[in-house]
Amino acid sequence: MSVAGLCEICGSESVEDACDRCGRLVCLDHFDPSTGLCTKCLAEFGKSKEEDRERPDGVDEYQF
Repeated sequence: MSVAGLCEICGSESVEDACDRCGRLVCLDHFDPSTGLCTKCLAEFGKSKEEDRERPDGVDEYQF
């Protein structure tokens, strides 16, 4: 969804979406399309935009 306005995190004029949780208008740098959340909401959940989605628990090997 494309929206008009300034990014509410960095002030950029290239707003592309709104956070599904808080409704902030954000640019692509501050939006995670896979979760629909802005980077501020992701930070509240302890995740980052760059986090590996293939390993949701952050572990790549298990030892038994």
